[in-house]
Amino acid sequence: MADGIRELVRAILEESGTMVLSTCHNNTPWASTLFFVSDNNFNIYFISRTTRRHSYEIEHNPNVAVAIAPPHKDFGSARGLQIEGRAKILELSQTDISYRLLQKKFPNLVANLKMEQLKDSKSSHKIYKITPKRFQLIHEERFGIGEVIEVRI
Repeated sequence: MADGIRELVRAILEESGTMVLSTCHNNTPWASTLFFVSDNNFNIYFISRTTRRHSYEIEHNPNVAVAIAPPHKDFGSARGLQIEGRAKILELSQTDISYRLLQKKFPNLVANLKMEQLKDSKSSHKIYKITPKRFQLIHEERFGIGEVIEVRI
């Protein structure tokens, strides 16, 4: 990924706090709005209960799509990402770094959910990781209205 594109993608990920996660099971799609964080490798992390529909669907079909769009007010100023990737529950040994990222970006969100709870095998709260395979970048001010830049990871 070229450095200029990398920085545009990173800026959208850092500026945005919510994403729309799309999952599918038995040929029936579902979309969920979730808080998220990302790391330096553009992986996306979110906390969810294993009892939620999207979590169940990830367990049966890890292929997901994500849409992220920071707020914009004027026509011609839209920015956003569409992402194709694979999702999974993080192994317990991998939760520390993603938990710290979530805690830094959303201190109130994780204030009542301690690391010990996430590491408890009986807890329904888990941290999920989405590993992107492909991005579509929209940045109308930079590339023009209706232009999409495709980036494969």
